[in-house]
Amino acid sequence: MDKRILIGGVVALAVLLVFDLVLFWTGAAGALAFRTPLGSLPMLDVVAAFGAMALGGAIARHRFQWIAVAVSLTLWVLTFALLGTPSPASPMTPTLPEALRFNALAIALTVAAAWAGAFAGERWAQRRAAA
Repeated sequence: MDKRILIGGVVALAVLLVFDLVLFWTGAAGALAFRTPLGSLPMLDVVAAFGAMALGGAIARHRFQWIAVAVSLTLWVLTFALLGTPSPASPMTPTLPEALRFNALAIALTVAAAWAGAFAGERWAQRRAAA
């Protein structure tokens, strides 16, 4: 694996995590979440996925789109793994099918935004390097 791709992935993941922590600490995590028939749509997370993966794509310069999709899907899998862990503090943990149904639109748009952001970041870096 190219070192630039690895650094781009680490930077994109770090940006996503810092952004989510800031949203959590400020209490703005659900500020722009829209309810739809397909579930909740957190617009700030979609924008963050696009921006973080655009930065990662700009650092990597090539072959980063599928890394961005893999990072985004991995974060969703980890989220569902944590949701599926029973906790005595919250006995009303949703089942996996319920959680997937409620988050289907958010998953699709976050993954699409990650791919589009990586694509845009790569193209921007390639044009800048050619100029």
